[in-house]
Amino acid sequence: MKINILSSSEVKGGASRAANRLHRGLTQFGVESSMTVRSKQTDDWRVLGPSLPLGKIYSDILSVFERIPAKMLKSTNDFMHSPAITSFLKARTINNLEADVINMHWICDGFLSVRTIGKIKKPMVWTLHDSWAFCGSEHHPNGLEDFRYRQGYTPSTRDPRESGFDLDAWTWNRKHRNWKHPHQIISPSNWLANAASNSLLMQEWPIKVIPNPLDTDTYKPVNKKFSREYLGLPQDKKLILFGALNYKSNTNKGFDLLKECLRVFTNTETYNRDEYAGVIFGSSKPQLHVGLNLDVHFMGHLVDDYSLAMLYNAVDVVIVPSRMENLPQTATEAQSCGTPVVAFNTCGIPDSVVHKKTGYLAQPYDPVELAKGIEWIFGDVDRYKQMSIDSRKRALDLWVLEKVIPQYIETYHEVFELSKY
Repeated sequence: MKINILSSSEVKGGASRAANRLHRGLTQFGVESSMTVRSKQTDDWRVLGPSLPLGKIYSDILSVFERIPAKMLKSTNDFMHSPAITSFLKARTINNLEADVINMHWICDGFLSVRTIGKIKKPMVWTLHDSWAFCGSEHHPNGLEDFRYRQGYTPSTRDPRESGFDLDAWTWNRKHRNWKHPHQIISPSNWLANAASNSLLMQEWPIKVIPNPLDTDTYKPVNKKFSREYLGLPQDKKLILFGALNYKSNTNKGFDLLKECLRVFTNTETYNRDEYAGVIFGSSKPQLHVGLNLDVHFMGHLVDDYSLAMLYNAVDVVIVPSRMENLPQTATEAQSCGTPVVAFNTCGIPDSVVHKKTGYLAQPYDPVELAKGIEWIFGDVDRYKQMSIDSRKRALDLWVLEKVIPQYIETYHEVFELSKY
């Protein structure tokens, strides 16, 4: 069977990395997999993207153009808004691909338009990485109480705090008009699957829950002392890791909650500044102090799996203070390396972290509870060792290629067979 994976980027960003891992996993299982992207980052010959300068320039122009309409919308929703007007890839090109099934992933930023998606005739599977597919232009609702995607995008359901052009309603109506044929949806988390199945747009679409695949041979436990020496991190500290691109401007990643959490944690009776340090990856060291009440080591942008795996092994705990997540790969990657995770008990995070078994799930969005989680993780040495064992076991039970890839292959065959009727 031949599969073509559509993804805006090849490996840049969490959704693209998940799509690329699926692509590489499929090839390991003998499937003829290829990717078609707007932005190519590696020399993988099976990944098709613009190679000539003119194609890359055109791709960048579409990306910039896509962000202009969002400036007409004044919203308290900080998530990215994508109207999906332009399309780098045309429907004719997709329909002529030598593939039995198309697997669409994150396709915004000028890669595919709403209209283009509606014109795809090939048997198709759509893997969701956020809520954009069933919302308007927003990539996630504006909080857990925003149910506009269930109610419909009418003036009466609009947030009264919003003003300007209702880009979300305009985009949703275009989706409703153009998407007449339901496709198979795959959601990495139960939370996102439930949201899609309860949405007005996709309530009749078939939905499966299949987690993102993870190469557990790369993300595996490695000697902590060696990992710290390799990365230049202190050997005599308990290291707390936080990772996010644009951690200060992206409010969903919860840096403000992390700051308050660490302020509370560093004021507990058990805290000793000489024993702890923070580690941030995804961002370089800023010019000004970040405001965390402990020493911080900035690792910059780590894009390759081996460096990331080494980092997870070097630290003692990973904090995921996000307000809204699907199935955060930071959490799955860390646990596969035997490192427990502290996060909020919300959205898709409970699909990855088991409370007091592979980490700690705090009440959303309470920084004090998050601080208690860190304290609990370090509260018992024997318990910590068992958590590391359980974390690794969970990765091997749920996210290993041998468990995930066959589920995808089975789904591809089902979709292909149904397309014959």
